[in-house]
Amino acid sequence: MQIFLNLKQPIFFSYFSILFFFLSATIQSQNQKVYNWFDAVTGDENPELYNGVLYVEEFKVINDKHRFFKTDKFLQGNVSFNGNTYYDQDLKYDLFYDELLVKPKTASDVLLLQMVKSKIDSFTVKEHKFIKINNKENIRSNSEFYEKLSENKKINLLKKHSVARLGKTDKQLYYEFRPKTKLFIFYNGIVYPANKKSDLISIFPEQKKLIRKIYSKNVFLKKSNPDYFISYLINEIQPFYTN
Repeated sequence: MQIFLNLKQPIFFSYFSILFFFLSATIQSQNQKVYNWFDAVTGDENPELYNGVLYVEEFKVINDKHRFFKTDKFLQGNVSFNGNTYYDQDLKYDLFYDELLVKPKTASDVLLLQMVKSKIDSFTVKEHKFIKINNKENIRSNSEFYEKLSENKKINLLKKHSVARLGKTDKQLYYEFRPKTKLFIFYNGIVYPANKKSDLISIFPEQKKLIRKIYSKNVFLKKSNPDYFISYLINEIQPFYTN
């Protein structure tokens, strides 16, 4: 159920001010508790969120080599959907088809819905935040969901999670999937690959010397933790692109 809070109305302002007074978490967690409390009282089923396509598993996997993010079990997370935020939902992120799946709260585990992708703005599972970037001709990747690794306003580091299907095993009965990741930079509305030094130089040619210097002085960091290395590089470049 969608809850619209108009704090300009005295009755709402008074009630929620008292409620917020007794909550010691952040503003976001306060809002989350309010939503969850309202859902528990009203028995809300979020009909808008659950208006998806019934999901049918087509691949039987073996050796735990599934195609989902982190685990093939449900993960609790939050979804920003059609301008509203829904908390503590049972989610699965299908990396093979790049689709977000949800289980209605009161449904059995066998009922799984593929959410309407066009209405998803972002979602969070296990402290990993994913944003959706609409496909356009000037975007250099055909995928839509990216993990957001930085919160910079101008230059953002993204990580694309996917899987490679390894084919059938065990007398053609089962499939195996191998996880893959690639780094991207979201800059000026465009998604750029960011996995090689030449990628970074092509994005920021004015900072060629600085990029080469950072690469030469941080060889070990680049090999041991490429995510952190690119994040560090972006932080060094960021001051040149503040305007």
